[in-house]
Amino acid sequence: MLKRLFQVMSVIPVLGLGCQSAPSGPTGPPASPAKVILSPVQASAVLSSMQEAVQPPTGQPLALLPATGQRWVDVPRAVSSAGKRPSAGFAVVSSTVDVETASFRIRTLDGWPGWIKATHADGVITCQVIMGPDPSHPGAKAQAKRIEAEVLASLQRWGRRPELPAQDADNVVTAADVQDRAQSATNK
Repeated sequence: MLKRLFQVMSVIPVLGLGCQSAPSGPTGPPASPAKVILSPVQASAVLSSMQEAVQPPTGQPLALLPATGQRWVDVPRAVSSAGKRPSAGFAVVSSTVDVETASFRIRTLDGWPGWIKATHADGVITCQVIMGPDPSHPGAKAQAKRIEAEVLASLQRWGRRPELPAQDADNVVTAADVQDRAQSATNK
């Protein structure tokens, strides 16, 4: 009996190996997908299925973001948003935006006057900031650099958002808003 059990046990692994062989069809093993060639009828059926799946364009095409990640239409929003950041702290007093240039007269929380000039050429937006009654003063230069960095960072943030219609005067932070904030900050 033990001998018979041993003989059965030695046959089971051999049968198991036979089950692991690759299946073969009537013409041999299946071809790899790279070697499959469609007949003209099959190719036509695949192409017609793909064409049926494509929908015709509807509405306006999407405005793609430029490679720089900055849109000229976002410059007024970016300047206004940068002014709300604690490191910049300014309000737009007046602005003029043309096709290739934009000028913003600003006033800081400390009451310093400033000017921001943005230019647009070849898809690149540059920004120049002049601060204070004496732009050559080291403090004015440092503040101008901070504001310029905030405006450019804000422009990048706006570029990551979906495009919105041009900004209107109702969405701009005014000098009066900044004075109100400064007054409420000193009253606390």
